[in-house]
Amino acid sequence: MVARVAGVISALYEFVIWLQNPGWWLQTLWRWGRVFWVCRVPAASAFCGGYLLAATPQARDLFADLGMRWWQWLAFFGFVFGWAWLVHASARRALQQDYWVPEAHTEAGLSDTTRLRLQILFFVPAVLVPRILGLAVFVFIASAMARTAANLNTALYLPEAAAAVALMKWLIGGLVVVAFVYIGAMWRPRTECDWLPPGPGNPEPPLLAHAKPLVSEAVDTLRHVTRGENGSRSSYLLGALRSVVTLLLIFALVQPHIVASWMPRLFFAPLLFGSIVLLVGELALWAHRWRTPLLLLLVLLSAGLLWFFDRFHDVRWIDASALNTPVTGPERQIGTRAAVERWMVANNCSGADCPRPIIIAGAGGASRAAFLTASVVGALMDLGRNPATKAEYGNIRNRIFAISSVSGGSVGALTVRAALADAAQRGDPDKPPCTASGTGSWFGFDGRRPREAGYDATRSWRDCFQVLLAGDYLTPVLLGLAVRDPFPLGSPLSGMPFWDDRAALLEQGFERRYHRLTSADNEPRSCGNVNGGKAEPADKTGLCRPFGWHPDPKQIQGAWLPLLFINGTSVAAGRRIIVSDIRVGDKFFNPKKPEQLVPLFPLAHDLNEIRAWAPPVTSMSKGGIAQKQDDPRDTTRDIRLSTAATMSARFPLISPHGNLRDRTGDVVDRIVDGGYFENDGLATAADLVQALRMFGLFPVVIRVVNEPVARRAEDRQLGPDRPDIPNDGEGSVFDGVTSIFRALTAVRSGHEEGHAAYLRSVIDNHDFVHEFNVLSLIASTTVAVGRKRAFRRNENPLCRHDIKEEATLEHVSMSWWMSQPVQAYLDAQLCVQANTARLLCELRNGKKSDGLTCPITPD
Repeated sequence: MVARVAGVISALYEFVIWLQNPGWWLQTLWRWGRVFWVCRVPAASAFCGGYLLAATPQARDLFADLGMRWWQWLAFFGFVFGWAWLVHASARRALQQDYWVPEAHTEAGLSDTTRLRLQILFFVPAVLVPRILGLAVFVFIASAMARTAANLNTALYLPEAAAAVALMKWLIGGLVVVAFVYIGAMWRPRTECDWLPPGPGNPEPPLLAHAKPLVSEAVDTLRHVTRGENGSRSSYLLGALRSVVTLLLIFALVQPHIVASWMPRLFFAPLLFGSIVLLVGELALWAHRWRTPLLLLLVLLSAGLLWFFDRFHDVRWIDASALNTPVTGPERQIGTRAAVERWMVANNCSGADCPRPIIIAGAGGASRAAFLTASVVGALMDLGRNPATKAEYGNIRNRIFAISSVSGGSVGALTVRAALADAAQRGDPDKPPCTASGTGSWFGFDGRRPREAGYDATRSWRDCFQVLLAGDYLTPVLLGLAVRDPFPLGSPLSGMPFWDDRAALLEQGFERRYHRLTSADNEPRSCGNVNGGKAEPADKTGLCRPFGWHPDPKQIQGAWLPLLFINGTSVAAGRRIIVSDIRVGDKFFNPKKPEQLVPLFPLAHDLNEIRAWAPPVTSMSKGGIAQKQDDPRDTTRDIRLSTAATMSARFPLISPHGNLRDRTGDVVDRIVDGGYFENDGLATAADLVQALRMFGLFPVVIRVVNEPVARRAEDRQLGPDRPDIPNDGEGSVFDGVTSIFRALTAVRSGHEEGHAAYLRSVIDNHDFVHEFNVLSLIASTTVAVGRKRAFRRNENPLCRHDIKEEATLEHVSMSWWMSQPVQAYLDAQLCVQANTARLLCELRNGKKSDGLTCPITPD
């Protein structure tokens, strides 16, 4: 202790002397910058990884996971300690090798005199920088935990939020303890030249200590072992860790889903960024040794492999001939008239006596969108089958004509389709297919909710959908992004990759979660390869079903499967690419003008049309036009429901583009996230409204928006029917670059407003548009805020929360995983009057087309 205090006093004295000599300042900054550059890989691991955890709501939401056990949190702290130690040790080893100083590359090499001079010159930053980098890991994680608690502190009335805040206090305390253990274990008081003379009792020099890269060190270690000599303990430990991490990465390359199931999602950050230090840090050491930009060459190698194996990001197509079931229709796609007629059969009506058809427009937003969209649909279905409310609201399920969805909303829509089809195939269309009452990742299963509220996924459609969508789809995707996608190895002859990309891993994550919770064995399972004409029974159920092939209600005991319109974006044309139960290019007669054919979607592409396309080519032998030959690899025409989800959900970075090839094997287009075109599915919904109006129906649109509604600044409002004055609150010193991307992102909002106006113009009656938003939860006892107040549970059949205090989340995480507090917050939106008062009115009155409308009232 005395030595530590003396060291601190000496350092303070030297710092005061340094401040008194401005001529030393630039030299000192250069030396520190040089040391940071040598430690750039561990620095990137600590600062980039830590910043990712602390700055992004998606990463911070991982700390609010109430499903993790105490021993898993202890293991997490162990991984954090290991990450910090690896950062510290790798930075120290980088400085201990000689080749980062120019003098080591001279013909004479680094002399003892020069070595000692440089060791003294760089001593302070060489000692402190590794320690700063290791400690930064703890600082960033503590910041992430504190910010998570601060976000949830404003929603403490939700039991899940209160439990998560209490958890954060324990976690921060535990992290502080681990940080002190780390400091005590890793930090030793050092003085200049305390390594002299070299000997068993003295420490290693903090820099320029003849350290070698991995391969050279491994050879030396093996030599020591075979001779019975004692090598460096830190070298042995680092070598063992490198071997373990390498084996884990190889296993993750082959079996990413198994690794994801073993490893809680929060473990991914320390494991990933720790492995980056171990493996990429070695490249940096060799780069210094050879004076070659090996990291740049690694990036170029990745780009070359992606270019050569150009089928790596192809969309997954299947042969659906072996997937027929009792709920499989006779056609891949049907016409508009046939769809309307089937809906009328399901609702036992014709024309004027029909109820008002419901069109759901589900916005994008990853799991948040999927969860909220499916929750709304499930709540409406439960309302129509509950004996206490069925007479008042009627069969709402059969009234839902279609769902137009984007990105995460499409995942929710396709989960709804899979569950409804499975229920019908099992002989009871009204019974949810979930075989488990819940899982720990779902907020309704953790014991904090009153049982009388009725949380049971085997009985409620709402709960079943929520359980299916409360899974972790994020970890497999991140494993693919970090391990598989940068280096897509494959056959050099066929160009076919040896493994799937991260978009396919996302699809398989959907499949495995669904099968686990709806099958008798409750085991996660991906869909099998059915292109050989053979299929297992599980390949004919759930998200393994082929998209389309819509069944006639007569096939499924009069039940109706809502039509799906999954919206993606064309890279080549910028238009919508729709995956649809109805032919996108379908035309039908205008009842008012029988001679006029009306196109359903005049400005959109059909995925099936693109796949079936075969361009004509000039035949040189005959001098005419000939059809290009089909490629045997591209003759299949169907996709699974899971693949249909990623035709819309291809958010930048998380999922790559999807190559769309025609049947000759040529890439016709590339499909990306539907949110590039418009994030709410309103353009497609408006086209559907226009079509249904021509058949004498009066549809209503329920627009489900999962982005939290920001409070409008009153001082920037221009009045009714005018947009607010823009607010450039996100400006930065890098606007010369960031303004380009900010503008591209903001254009999407402009598209949404334009398509919302288009919808209002074709629906004629604005009261037929219902918006469902994510709003602050205001206590049901409050009167002043009107429609934004929450209903009491006994006032609203959709509400199962008693909101007695205000609850709001500033950041509602948008990722392929959600914590239980976020799930509860979204579920509680069904209590807000602004979301449900008019909607319940419409569900009652809309049982007949001439029922009273439910006018929009001001807040």
